[in-house]
Amino acid sequence: MADEINSRFSSLEDLQHAHVELMKALRPTLGSGDTSSVKPTIVEFVERAKNTGACIQDPAERQAAQNILDYWSAETVSVEDISKDWTPDKLLPFDPEAGGKTGPSAERLAARLNARKKIQLAAAARLWKDSGQASGYLLNGSALTEAEKFAQEDRDINDLVLASRTKVGTERRNKWIIVVIVALVAVIAWLLIDRAAEQRKLAQLEAQRSAAIADRAATRSAEQVDSQEVKIKALTQELKSAKLSAPAEITETVPESVVLNQTRARIGAKETSPTTLRGFIWLGSDAAPNLLDNAGQPVKPSAASVGGSYSVTKNLVLRTALPSADYIQSDSAGIVPEQTTIRIVAAPVPYRRPAPAASKAAAPAAAPPPTTVQYWAQIEVRISDQPIVYVEYAAADAASAQTLAQKLKSQGFRVPGVEASELAKGIDEIHFYFAEDKAAAERLSTTVGAALKELQWSGVQAPKVVDLTSQKGPRNFPGVLELWIDLSSAK
Repeated sequence: MADEINSRFSSLEDLQHAHVELMKALRPTLGSGDTSSVKPTIVEFVERAKNTGACIQDPAERQAAQNILDYWSAETVSVEDISKDWTPDKLLPFDPEAGGKTGPSAERLAARLNARKKIQLAAAARLWKDSGQASGYLLNGSALTEAEKFAQEDRDINDLVLASRTKVGTERRNKWIIVVIVALVAVIAWLLIDRAAEQRKLAQLEAQRSAAIADRAATRSAEQVDSQEVKIKALTQELKSAKLSAPAEITETVPESVVLNQTRARIGAKETSPTTLRGFIWLGSDAAPNLLDNAGQPVKPSAASVGGSYSVTKNLVLRTALPSADYIQSDSAGIVPEQTTIRIVAAPVPYRRPAPAASKAAAPAAAPPPTTVQYWAQIEVRISDQPIVYVEYAAADAASAQTLAQKLKSQGFRVPGVEASELAKGIDEIHFYFAEDKAAAERLSTTVGAALKELQWSGVQAPKVVDLTSQKGPRNFPGVLELWIDLSSAK
């Protein structure tokens, strides 16, 4: 059993590590074109790599292992043997009794999940900066907690986290101020009630004193008595009619915050048209609008008309509902790219928000912070036929990834992000998260396959489409695809 285990690597990770170390050790020899002197070492490595197939089940990991085996199997053929019939070695079939893994390790699954989260946060951070650091893109709650884990890995995410922390701190301080004000109002109300009770007691004592004086004066004469009795009766009647009633209960009326519908908008708008969808976007302020008319002139949000068509000046997140009264954002329903034409469905809604930092710096220190009115509106937009693609690649340099990205752009895909990632090694997949993006993912797979043939990168595998619509946890935006591809063999 010990000999059998020593004749193979225990996992794909061990195989990849041994592959890298062997490349470093034999780099001068491999470059000379004569590998006869190291052929026994390579043959031994090939045999162990082939046997490793018995302990690898995951298709993506087997493909990555086969790529390594193909490379070193080819190195075993010397110049004088090149005319002989030769067939590359193949991995042994997976054998459950070999003690191998039945799927990707928990560490790799966690790493892939973290990579997806980082992609989504990086996209949100870029949108925030493109918008001029609008507060509508800032994070809070669990989203902010999640982003803090990646703040040290990406400068844009770090900037977004710092701004979000400032916003959350300000909102918490404002809430405490409201609590203090409510407490003060309650104390003042209690003091007013107590003073009213004291005044009622004083009035009763004064009535009793007046009655006693009238009673003593009544003994002086009959007439005076009769007269005084009349006065006393009249006074008594007046006191009865003037008796203070118990004060009404004093309560602090707190306006109920507007609770808006948080149900995710139906992407594809089945109730209207399959080519459009509805949602809510940030229109900016009258001083810095996000809208242009048909002539390309800025349009103030307050002047935007219901039913009017405009184009947006920034990449904007499409939301499922308006912000809450506390300006908490709803779920994302997609992205509205710059220059997209939209139609206003309902009258814009104003929100009074803190002014940008530049305006605050110019204000006197003792003055209250300046505010500006930001507008949101429900809009209708045609579903774009140009999906957004984020490329995660594994390669020695970025040239091959940029070449592939240009091919995708020429075929109608928008590629805002191309990032090197070790997690893409041995993986050739296209991920989509919403059923409406399936057709775009399949078209992307066909386009990448055609581009690989045109570029003659025979060592790179065409990606397969992976449906993640039922996946729980972090998800990318609707209309966004992820291309994970190993370009290590691209030449």
